[in-house]
Amino acid sequence: MSTSRHAAMAAGVLLAVALLLACMTSREGAPAPELQESKTVAADGGAAMAAPPGEPAAAPNTDKAARREDVQRPVEATKKKIIKTADVRMQVADYAACRKAIDAHVTAHGAYIASENENNDGHTLENTLVIRVEAERFDALLAALAGEASYLHTKSVNARDVTEEYVDVAARLRTRREVEARYVEILRQARTIPDVLAVEKELRVLREEIESAEGRLKYLNDQVDYSTIRLTVYQTLAFAPAPGEGIGSRLLAALREGWSGLVTLFVGLVYIWPFWVLVGIIVWLLVRYRRRLLARRAAAQPAAGAPKS
Repeated sequence: MSTSRHAAMAAGVLLAVALLLACMTSREGAPAPELQESKTVAADGGAAMAAPPGEPAAAPNTDKAARREDVQRPVEATKKKIIKTADVRMQVADYAACRKAIDAHVTAHGAYIASENENNDGHTLENTLVIRVEAERFDALLAALAGEASYLHTKSVNARDVTEEYVDVAARLRTRREVEARYVEILRQARTIPDVLAVEKELRVLREEIESAEGRLKYLNDQVDYSTIRLTVYQTLAFAPAPGEGIGSRLLAALREGWSGLVTLFVGLVYIWPFWVLVGIIVWLLVRYRRRLLARRAAAQPAAGAPKS
């Protein structure tokens, strides 16, 4: 009885190994798109093969069939995902009045200003605004804003179709969630610490991929639902130089600047006091040396001029 039980267990192990080898072989011969699938999905297939007897061995093939169905699903079945953007640069006669009109148009169309950057260099008063508006109101708001221009320099509109990317990311996200559910079930049935750690490692990687895919879908939905208008408005200003100053104020300014310069010079000289100490020592040594030299010469002259006896 024990021998037959051992034989049955050995046969079960051999069958599991054979199924695992067959699964790996089928993956090696699979088309390129399936080879580019996440390593997490492949790891899940191995975990499913090594799962307890109650776990279905055909789960990886079911997962592959689900992925193939998602990839082959026609893009036309999903609503078109179009990201619209526009860039407008225009000159206005009265910037202040135009700025108020822009705010009114933005409010009337249910839009909002995401950012703005105003600059005044004395010659030109310019403001660059980034406006977000619902996609269905994009064209109406764009026309209203362009109507405020006294001269329209540029107006460009771009529509980018991201439907295929959206469908692909959504399909991969759906597959990863299904694999995550199976990993959670395997984790519940794990009995040893190495098995628990291995499954938790795969779950951590898988959940990072799920969060990344969710973030990408959220970004695409935001860009599709709200279009972006980059609007640059500027007004050319009449340059007015500063009024000239009288001679009295100029003299006072010169006195102030001169006194300030003198104080700065004095402070600078104090900062380099070690230099002055060094210069003083050198001068003292030179003076002392010169005095000794003159004394020697004076002592030598009388001796040289004395008459010989």
